[in-house]
Amino acid sequence: MGTIELVEWIIDKFDTGRHLHARLRRAIRERLASEHSLAPGFELFWRIVSAEGLWNQPALPRDAWHDFVQQLPTAAHEPWLWQELQALFRPHLHLAKAYYREWRAAITSEAGNAEPIGESFRTVADATVWLEAHDQINLIVQSIDRLPNPADFLAMLADPMSELLEEALNLYAVVGQANSDGDPSIIARPSVVPHAQNHAFQEWTILFDLLWRAWRHLDATAPDQARALVRRWRERPYFAFKRLVLAAMTASDNFAPEEKLELLISV
Repeated sequence: MGTIELVEWIIDKFDTGRHLHARLRRAIRERLASEHSLAPGFELFWRIVSAEGLWNQPALPRDAWHDFVQQLPTAAHEPWLWQELQALFRPHLHLAKAYYREWRAAITSEAGNAEPIGESFRTVADATVWLEAHDQINLIVQSIDRLPNPADFLAMLADPMSELLEEALNLYAVVGQANSDGDPSIIARPSVVPHAQNHAFQEWTILFDLLWRAWRHLDATAPDQARALVRRWRERPYFAFKRLVLAAMTASDNFAPEEKLELLISV
C-alpha cells in the first residue's frame, strides 16, 4: 500500500467513527520522532491522526443531544446544563480525502506547475471543523428558541460560545487556514450579521448566529456587559473576531463615533 493509499485508508476509518489503536498511534509518534525527511503536509497528517487528544474526533454518543433537549425547558439556568451545551458544541477536526489531488490529476498537462503532494496539508487531506452534535445542531437551536426567553439564555453563555468559536479557529490554524489576517469565516460566513446569503453555512458558523443574538440582547439590556464582550473579542487572535467587533460596533448606539472611527483605522 502506497503512502496516499494509506492516508486515504486511515481517513476512511476516521470517517466511520473508528480510530487508530493506541499502540499504532504510539508507533507513529515514535517514527515521527526519528524521521526527519517527511514532507510537511505528510508530517502534519500523521501528527493529527496519532494525537491522543479529542480535538481530531468526536467524543460523545450520537444521541447525546436528546437528553439536553429533554432537560432544557426545566434546567435552562442550571450550570451543569450549560456544560452539556458546551460539550455538544465542542469543535473537532474532520478529515476527508484531498480535493486537491483530484484537481491535480484532472490537469495532468499542467501538473508540473502544481504544488507537490505533501508540501502542505491541503495536498494530503481536507480538514473542516465539525461540532459534536453535528447533524443535530438545528434541533438543539430550535429547542433553545422554544424557551420563554431564549435571548437571556444565550446571553448567559456569550463568553463560553466565544471560546468555542476561538477553538474552532484554533483547529483551522493547525492546518494553516486561520490567523489574524484571514480565516474560513470569510467564505463560510459571508455576513456576520444574520442574512439570507449565509444559508449554506458550515455547521461551526452557527456560533456566529448564537453569539450575535447574545450580543444584541446584551447591547439592548446591559450595555456595559455588551461593551465588555466586544472588548474581549478584540483580544482574540483571529480575523473572525475582528469581523464580529466591526459588525457589533457598527450596529450599536452604545459606542461613540470616535470609538468607531478608531476601530476602522485599526482594522
